[in-house]
Amino acid sequence: MATGSGKMHLRVGGMHCSLCVETIRRAVLKLPGVRSVHVSIAHEEALVEYDPARVEPPAITATLEALGFAVRAPDEAARLAEEEKNGS
Repeated sequence: MATGSGKMHLRVGGMHCSLCVETIRRAVLKLPGVRSVHVSIAHEEALVEYDPARVEPPAITATLEALGFAVRAPDEAARLAEEEKNGS
């Protein structure tokens, strides 16, 4: 699947303004194989489309963390919120 396409949906904590959004977009777009980056400050999430033959998800996550943002997969964020709500 050399010409395939991967998509990553991530929860991104720590965004405060449009400068954060643009910083994330530019940094992730610099990674080889990243095709597009859509960031929503309101939903605290990022959607990244990439070529899995050129870049792997841990590299994308590491880039966001290096910028100082907290990164979680959407399902993990929901699970943690549910545990907190239930007092687990």
